[in-house]
Amino acid sequence: MLSEVFGMEWYQVHDEAERLEHAVSPAFEAKLIEKLGEKGTCPHGNAVLPDSPSSRKKRGMIPLSEALEKSDYIVSSLYERDPRLLLFLHKLGIGPQTKVRLVARNYDETITIETKLGASTLGRPAAEKVWVKTGMIGKID
Repeated sequence: MLSEVFGMEWYQVHDEAERLEHAVSPAFEAKLIEKLGEKGTCPHGNAVLPDSPSSRKKRGMIPLSEALEKSDYIVSSLYERDPRLLLFLHKLGIGPQTKVRLVARNYDETITIETKLGASTLGRPAAEKVWVKTGMIGKID
């Protein structure tokens, strides 16, 4: 809602949503879920209701840290509780529904990726917080 209605950037909305979450009544929260739907997603691609890693995997998602070399993916969701991580990923061209290619797995447990902004190296802690899906997505633009 903050992103769609108020135009806030996806990587900036979590802290604001946290503040709102503590300011609204349970009745208002229920109305928001009714309006947005239980199956809806936040701007980071996460389900409105809690979603386990096993549930995500059953729907075909994997953490970028488990992705295969020389394979293309679409970002499904991002860990939303770390604003510095979200800004870092945004600067690399990683965001919800963006294309990413895992170019190489490196000896030091980092991965080399390619996005529309070019090649970057990503450490395991960050790669574990990016969930991706495979798909025929074409060349990274």
